[in-house]
Amino acid sequence: MQQALSSKQSSSGEIPAARYDLFVAIIMGPMGAFFWAIRGTSGYGGSSGGALAGMGWAVLWYGFANLEGQGHGRLYASPRMLAAITFGIAFGGLSGYGVYIAWLQGRFYLEYPEGVRAIAPWTGYAMLFVCGLHWGGVTGAFMAWCAP
Repeated sequence: MQQALSSKQSSSGEIPAARYDLFVAIIMGPMGAFFWAIRGTSGYGGSSGGALAGMGWAVLWYGFANLEGQGHGRLYASPRMLAAITFGIAFGGLSGYGVYIAWLQGRFYLEYPEGVRAIAPWTGYAMLFVCGLHWGGVTGAFMAWCAP
């Protein structure tokens, strides 16, 4: 990884912070999708599945925060972040998002499988966004509480 980043180094020999942050964000996004996918789609969701995905994100976070021994200068590089991220995502899993998938298809079930009403698909996207804010917000609060 160092060789890949060395071509982007500045004249002082350090990687500019903006490029490093962009690199980390680009890695964390697809890896988060990977961790989310390996938790399965056949009922292993909720808080137990969230804990699995959260642990993956937490290990990546901890690894990037402590890259090249620079963790002592970063507030959110402590091992407590492993627990904060894992438990934050797991806690977020207590509020499910599965009901909104039918909303994306324009269906609101009053009593499954009958009793369906047509709704605008944008409502499903809006509620998934709100649900994501809940998951990330709880995790962010746990991280803030664990910061040194």
